[in-house]
Amino acid sequence: MQWMAVLRALAADQMYRRHARQRVVAAHALRFLLHNPEFPRSVQFCLTRVQRILPTMPPRPAVERALTRVAGLVRQADPVVLAAGNPAGFMDEAQVYLGQLHEAIAEGYFMG
Repeated sequence: MQWMAVLRALAADQMYRRHARQRVVAAHALRFLLHNPEFPRSVQFCLTRVQRILPTMPPRPAVERALTRVAGLVRQADPVVLAAGNPAGFMDEAQVYLGQLHEAIAEGYFMG
């Protein structure tokens, strides 16, 4: 029930059902929300978009470093391990990395 509520809160429940075609379990929901390349609100989808756009922008090494760091964290995340352990702790860490990426983009392209 908890993971279904998470999916609903992100308006991801219908897409998850079409994609997973099985009942909602933590590991599958985490895999979908973190790694699905087709779901526009998955972390991987968003990071891939940034990776595609970045080469068209003026180079900013701080942005590239922050993007590499958060992309590596997400890519290496194992949903099965996260589901069995502390997914909230991982999400807190991911939010910190995403915040650093946001700050690097803001400073690199909008503040100066």
